[in-house]
Amino acid sequence: MTKYKRIQTLCKQNGVSVAKMERDLGFARGSIAKIDEHKPSIDRVSKICNYLNVSPIALFTGEESDLAEYDDAIAYQNAINELPPPVAEIPIYEVSAGNGRLNDYYEADGEYTEVRICGDSMLPSLKDGDIVKVRHTTEVSPTDFAIIRINGEEMICKHLETVSDGIIIHSENPAYEDKHYSVLEVLTLPIQIIGVAEELISRKL
Repeated sequence: MTKYKRIQTLCKQNGVSVAKMERDLGFARGSIAKIDEHKPSIDRVSKICNYLNVSPIALFTGEESDLAEYDDAIAYQNAINELPPPVAEIPIYEVSAGNGRLNDYYEADGEYTEVRICGDSMLPSLKDGDIVKVRHTTEVSPTDFAIIRINGEEMICKHLETVSDGIIIHSENPAYEDKHYSVLEVLTLPIQIIGVAEELISRKL
């Protein structure tokens, strides 16, 4: 299946037409139809992936991937991971300690950032509404309160353990199950370690 046919399928799954996606993203009319003729830019691939909520792996390879397509997709994913995140417009950033909450990006331009915990998955240590001081680092231990970004969007606060076939994300609240991510998922979603919550700054009474 060509990249264009794959994009058509993904658009249909998302309830939009290719033409509407082009308009929404500010692309020239009919430009997507030429995606197989020219190697698309990193910026264009990033915009398409974000719009369709897929990784470059899914966009490029689908289910019948060959090695060349896979290598291209990995190269694009790595390049997209290096793009700077959007600058947030709020002084305090929210991270999820629960299920499925989308959060605002924050710009890691200093050593520390303050974030607000949302949810109860890290009870009893961290409560909904707690504000914590986060040190920006990619090195965490299993007991740290890691701030993790998943799929370039959702940011969560969890314990993170590296295992032989990927990572396991733990909640302290027993009501939440552990989540396992394979090495491929860590790479392609991607899963990025943003920092470690080191200090509780304030707590609602």
